[in-house]
Amino acid sequence: MNIFFYASASGRIATILLGVEILLPYLLRGTRMSKALGLAQTMSNGYAQRMWPHYWEGYLLLILSFVHAWIPMSAGHMPRTSLTGLWLATSALVLLFFQLLLGLALRSGSEARRFLRAAHFWTMLAVSVLVLSHLWINSSIFSIKWLALEFLALATLIHSLEVLRSAPDSPWLAPPSIPNEGAARLPAR
Repeated sequence: MNIFFYASASGRIATILLGVEILLPYLLRGTRMSKALGLAQTMSNGYAQRMWPHYWEGYLLLILSFVHAWIPMSAGHMPRTSLTGLWLATSALVLLFFQLLLGLALRSGSEARRFLRAAHFWTMLAVSVLVLSHLWINSSIFSIKWLALEFLALATLIHSLEVLRSAPDSPWLAPPSIPNEGAARLPAR
């Protein structure tokens, strides 16, 4: 086996893990999606206890991403790669370290929980964009580009819709206001 195979296989596994990692909180929480899949009935533990797969997969994703980066860099020669794509992947790896720190702060029950959740979400979105850009530029197989794009876009869309639904007074999903017929109207000029 060669270095290209190991780098490619670890990258593909890391891409799939990233998509699953994004979906896990929505599957483990009492959302419409988890209820539709029948997962809501098995949720007798607290939310923090149910999130253990998300925590451990986050550690696994960081380790696998580091291994994915280490394999070709240790070889010293990386054919068929773009320097721009490598910088995008390096930025994503740095953000994954930051994401781990945010997750640890969220898990500890910090006072700034709302801010940390928002930062965790936006960091996830930035990592997803950077990984997709890296795949678009450096992936050698076209089909993995579309598979990763569809999977991460779907996960991000589901997450965004859940965030919008859970936000109080969200203008995005509120029904349109209908003017009261009996209310006084301003005279036309």
